[in-house]
Amino acid sequence: MNLCKDDKTGLWYREGTDDLKFLGKEDIMADHLPLKPTDVVMEIGANIGATTKFLCSQVENVIAYEPQKYGAYCVRKNAPKAITIQAGIGLYDGISKFYYNPRHRSSASRFGKLTNYGEIEIKSFQKELERWEPTFILMDCEGSEWELLRIKLPDFIRAVAIEFHFQRSIKRHYKKNQIDILTMINRIHGSGPQSLLLSDQFGLPIWTHGFVRHRNVSFAVWKRSLGKESAM
Repeated sequence: MNLCKDDKTGLWYREGTDDLKFLGKEDIMADHLPLKPTDVVMEIGANIGATTKFLCSQVENVIAYEPQKYGAYCVRKNAPKAITIQAGIGLYDGISKFYYNPRHRSSASRFGKLTNYGEIEIKSFQKELERWEPTFILMDCEGSEWELLRIKLPDFIRAVAIEFHFQRSIKRHYKKNQIDILTMINRIHGSGPQSLLLSDQFGLPIWTHGFVRHRNVSFAVWKRSLGKESAM
């Protein structure tokens, strides 16, 4: 696949794809999540590294995970200061199928049959947390966030930002496994996840919908609560 450099953003991207369509998380994080230079950021699902590049301008240590070969290659070119790991994140180490549309690689998924598929390495979320001890986690992992957030996050994590996805393939996956994701989705699209996912571990989230031109996407930022004082 040929790589091109965009004159406007300075980003390297994969020619013939819509890599540059999904930008914008940087603005939300800059407004709502002031990062400290000493923060250690774990970015799960870096795509081509647009947000990785922003993160590297804010903090000293960024660990970016991108399972696709050419995506990881772009991350290394766009954010050379980051530690880029070509792998996905899951509950356990292993190998998984990874489905994607060649022209729409931003929406690759482990959960639904798109156009093509390949095999990717999966690294254990728990082990990677213990390895890097991140203070901030950014998740854009195409539905895997529901799986990863089963575990209680360690105290050294002070904030988490998640891009949620609700594509049909993800809904089918959780229905097959008897997980009531539809109730979760209704809560999120209603009043926000006040009793969902991280709310027992962190303060109530900053919540936004449709921050990019893409259906079924929502974005939330949590900060760790400090005693009676909410981090929000």
